[in-house]
Amino acid sequence: MKKNYYLLAMLLVSSLTFFSACSDDDDNGGGDTDETVKSVTLDATAYDKWMYFSFKDGKSVAHEIEPAAGTYKGDISLDVTGMGNMGTVSDLNLVVTRLEGDSLTFALDEFDFSQYKDIALKAGFNIASDTIGWTLTGGTVTAGNIVITPKGNVNGDSINLIITTRPGSMPMDLIVTYKGKLETRGGIDETSFDWDIALHRYDVKTNDGSALDTKETDITKVTTVPASGYVADVRTDSLMLNTNGMQLPTPKIGYTPSYWNEVLNKGIEFSSVPMPPTAANWSMSNMVYVIKLKSGEYAKIKFTDYSNDADVKGHISFDYVYPFK
Repeated sequence: MKKNYYLLAMLLVSSLTFFSACSDDDDNGGGDTDETVKSVTLDATAYDKWMYFSFKDGKSVAHEIEPAAGTYKGDISLDVTGMGNMGTVSDLNLVVTRLEGDSLTFALDEFDFSQYKDIALKAGFNIASDTIGWTLTGGTVTAGNIVITPKGNVNGDSINLIITTRPGSMPMDLIVTYKGKLETRGGIDETSFDWDIALHRYDVKTNDGSALDTKETDITKVTTVPASGYVADVRTDSLMLNTNGMQLPTPKIGYTPSYWNEVLNKGIEFSSVPMPPTAANWSMSNMVYVIKLKSGEYAKIKFTDYSNDADVKGHISFDYVYPFK
């Protein structure tokens, strides 16, 4: 009798185990994979910010993009009114610092030319988008016994600055022309926090990663990690940062250098025709992409929408799997 009870118990346990295993397979979509597809929507509407995202913890954070502030190295030429050009000085550092909004300040501390020594040129100016870059304009500033009037422009990583000064009681102006190249950009230090991809309107970049197009539209059907074909980010000088002057016929749009991934950028594309933008300007590839992260891990991603429920463009939704093995 005891043997019969024992056999009945064993059959019951085996049956429960079998049905439990079948139930788990059904939850995973047929048992082909145990991966979890996650979905997220990020607000990437701001032109002056990157929205950074970490696959590992699913967190995002936005940081402003800096178009001009930083440390430049370049040369100056000195002209004295009525006397002509007095020569040049090479390898001088110019430090441009953002105060707030469109207000910047600059410091050319190493200015030391002939009898004009120990003159620290410092002043403020405002930055505005222009047809080819950014215009720097400033009013007349009195610093100690020096009257300073700065103006110039920033285009990509280059700065051109004309500083008109009149030290002390001199009857003529000193015109300092500075031309420099960016060495260290100001703003957020992207190495100070964890992130894998960043979104900017319809632009996408990776954190020292690379990506490929799987040519598949169903994220669950991409089941193996491709061995090759990944494309790294490339530099661009055309990241649109300020659209306040977009009016035709002479648009003044502020661009800044950055990096983006040309493969991932095809996930959500924006066309400049027609203008002003309509729904026809936006298109989606519906493709699944695999991203090779800086850590050597992989993630797969599919962009699913580019607007929120109110049809505001720049709210980017995507499905992803991490880690993808």
